[in-house]
Amino acid sequence: MQPPTRVIGILSGKGGVGKTTTSANLSVALSELNHRTLAVDGNLAFPNLALHFGILNVPADLQNVLEEKLDVEDVAIRYRDSKLKILQTSLRYKNTSYDNLAKVIQSVLDYDYVLLDCAPGGYMDPMKAFLASCTDVLLITTPDYPSASAVAKIARMAREQKVRVLGVILNRVQNKKFELSKADIQKILDEKVICSIPEDPMVPESISARMPVVAYAPTSPAGRKYLELARFIAAEAPMPEETLLQKIIAWFQRFF
Repeated sequence: MQPPTRVIGILSGKGGVGKTTTSANLSVALSELNHRTLAVDGNLAFPNLALHFGILNVPADLQNVLEEKLDVEDVAIRYRDSKLKILQTSLRYKNTSYDNLAKVIQSVLDYDYVLLDCAPGGYMDPMKAFLASCTDVLLITTPDYPSASAVAKIARMAREQKVRVLGVILNRVQNKKFELSKADIQKILDEKVICSIPEDPMVPESISARMPVVAYAPTSPAGRKYLELARFIAAEAPMPEETLLQKIIAWFQRFF
């Protein structure tokens, strides 16, 4: 019997924290673990998930599906020769409602994972539609007060709607003195940090190459972390604990 599809919302309280980068890389990593995966760009206003995969021309899009003009499989594009498909959103502005989003997600439950790259922010109606469509959510933040306080609101909304929060992804970590610590983030959000992604020059380089870093530089620090996160999500392995050496290096980076 096939396990039920997991629909994971990738959420942040503001833009610029690496939410879409996380969506793209986690999608690729899950597909590389042999899971049928659909990555959905849920940002109708400012979409760019497809750009991470080098998809520039979008003949049909999520808006067509939400408007019930086309089915998902008419629109979704397979990424290379993999088990990943991308349901892209038009780069042109279209006044489309999220009202049918949950219905669209219900139509794709033959995938193992559906990753919904949600629009950032706490606008009530879109966020309610996102949460109503998900079985789980991941919260993305950078180690600073504006990002953490913004996503804290999303965490509360998820708990109120009884959507399981898998945890927090602490992104673009430099281990600098001015950054909020993992403990700080957990206190603000009242959720566990399950993965810290380091600031890695391979990430912007991979975006320039129009390829997620997991595929572009899989042995890079960020590439390895995204793969570890995928294994954790798929319950194939726990997130590795920091070694004593890694903790010592992080401490020196923070104060020197």
